[in-house]
Amino acid sequence: MKCLAPGIILFCALVAALFSLFGDDSYGRMQSLEKSLAAQQQKNSELNAHVSTLKRDVYGLQHDNRVLEKAARNELGMARPDEMIFIFDKAAKNNGDSK
Repeated sequence: MKCLAPGIILFCALVAALFSLFGDDSYGRMQSLEKSLAAQQQKNSELNAHVSTLKRDVYGLQHDNRVLEKAARNELGMARPDEMIFIFDKAAKNNGDSK
């Protein structure tokens, strides 16, 4: 009987170790969470770069009149009162070339 007790204890320890490795909160789950964490950190890095770009654009719009004028022209289609704007339609140009 004394010889059987260490074997039973070793078997129970082995079963507990295997259950901890392959159970619900196992090593595979930890690997999955680490991959998810890495993907989220990459996405956060990209978003931080985008936020930095937007902050630089906002600072330029607030402090530089040339940047503000360029944005007004390009994004809002604004012009000075004494300027004439010519808009060329690319589709019409392509249709005229085929004749």
